[in-house]
Amino acid sequence: GEKISPFAVEEELRQFGPVLDCIAFAAPHLQLGEVVGVAVVTRAGQLTTLADIRTFLRSTQKLEEKWLPEVVVWMSGVPKGPTGKPARIGLAKRCRIIPLDSELKGFCSFEAGEVPE
Repeated sequence: GEKISPFAVEEELRQFGPVLDCIAFAAPHLQLGEVVGVAVVTRAGQLTTLADIRTFLRSTQKLEEKWLPEVVVWMSGVPKGPTGKPARIGLAKRCRIIPLDSELKGFCSFEAGEVPE
């Protein structure tokens, strides 16, 4: 598979008005192995959807289609590790995201509160 830079996805997503902060991570997929997931912290009083996020990122024309998130997790804050760095490794598992399936049409949106350590 091709490496996708989580930093490139995050940089573009942070330009989207409702997004206060975000972290991109690998989400499991039955056929592809992994796809892009994002954990999003929205600005107070602002809401968005996975479809809105994908539409915005597509409009920037800076990310390839395969770099667009297929999973979103709503959070009150980006999870950090003991050193204070964003904790993206294993985030899908901590959020209990089940593997996506190409046979299912449309995109999935998962909602989560605080992510377990």
